[in-house]
Amino acid sequence: MGFKKNNRRSQLGSSQVTDLASHTLPKCARRRAGAPSGSQHSRVARIDLALVIRGVMPFLIAQLIVLALLVAIPALVIVPARWFY
Repeated sequence: MGFKKNNRRSQLGSSQVTDLASHTLPKCARRRAGAPSGSQHSRVARIDLALVIRGVMPFLIAQLIVLALLVAIPALVIVPARWFY
């Protein structure tokens, strides 16, 4: 008993797929992934993404430092784990 995959995209030509996408997908989904959007703002909160990245960066750096310490000094994980088990 074989499973036959009915894939409409494989049966259509590239121009037909583009035409199909323009009729079935919303405008924001039709845009190419690599195409510039013209602005670097969040569409939901209307906040500049550079501002968000600058705000998150100190926390990301702190987490990377903790991760590096845990990898470099395994006793930081092993010793407290022995207290509970």
